[in-house]
Amino acid sequence: MKLVCNSDCTDPAYNLALEEYCVRNLDLSSEQYLLIYINNPCVVIGKHQNVFAECNTSYLRQKSVPIIRRISGGGAVYHDRGNINFSYIRKFSDREINNYSEFTRPVLKTLFDVGVNCRLNERNNILIGDKKISGNAQFSNMRVMFSHGTLLFESDLDEIKRSLRVKEQLIESKHVKSVISNVTNIREHVSVEIDLMSFLTMLKKNILGNSYDEFRLSEVIKREVELLAKTKYRSSTWNYLACPDFKMMRNFHSGNIGIKYFVAVEKGIVREMSFETSDGRFINFEKMIGIEYLYDNIVTLFSTDNPVNGISAVELADKVY
Repeated sequence: MKLVCNSDCTDPAYNLALEEYCVRNLDLSSEQYLLIYINNPCVVIGKHQNVFAECNTSYLRQKSVPIIRRISGGGAVYHDRGNINFSYIRKFSDREINNYSEFTRPVLKTLFDVGVNCRLNERNNILIGDKKISGNAQFSNMRVMFSHGTLLFESDLDEIKRSLRVKEQLIESKHVKSVISNVTNIREHVSVEIDLMSFLTMLKKNILGNSYDEFRLSEVIKREVELLAKTKYRSSTWNYLACPDFKMMRNFHSGNIGIKYFVAVEKGIVREMSFETSDGRFINFEKMIGIEYLYDNIVTLFSTDNPVNGISAVELADKVY
């Protein structure tokens, strides 16, 4: 097994693009690869998830924390510099697909080695007691596959709660919902003093052995990965508009006026959008029909057609988007 060298890159869009590039383009017929990376703060959602049902979108915009959709399934996770991400990349195998015990065995060994008593549960999460420290998911096209997971070593648990706490709303959709879990950091449970980089070294050794080859990215590969990061993983088209079709209702107040907001979106395009106020007004935003359901489009709409007195277009867009 070769270790993919990403030069300690912490750009989440680039790292997810690198993972996809490797699984789709490397010759996996006779070689296996391991990619390990640490990301700057971001929220990563599963391929079939609704971003509005999973993320505190207004808070993440305020903090300039990106939301990025991955190509594997599973739930939403918060990444920061205290979270380790590992990905096994190899050819497809009937024996290994959905066999998370195969891929987490060396991870569990590393945790046991530092005195952490943990287990893999039926949802493919690694738990300490009843608290989650790792989630796992897979991607496969019946030719190649990857199995990847997270490890909360010393993440900001308060930021996890804030980032994944959604606004009060009703969403009708066939999206995959995250299962809310109590989480904890590995570092709080170790029996020896160890920092993240030392733990990471142990993890690599348990997966790869004492000696291993490195796969270094050529300049051509780097350019192709960066192009994929730019056109897909930094793109609102992929991260937001790729949501499964949905209908969403949100209730909020402006002063003493209650407001009910409704939007129906299909393939990222607005099919219906309206406001209903507690003082009897109903506003149907027909000019949004056929427009991509993106934050900037909502701000532009409210800049010229603001239905709520005393609140700016940006403030109102933050209420509903």
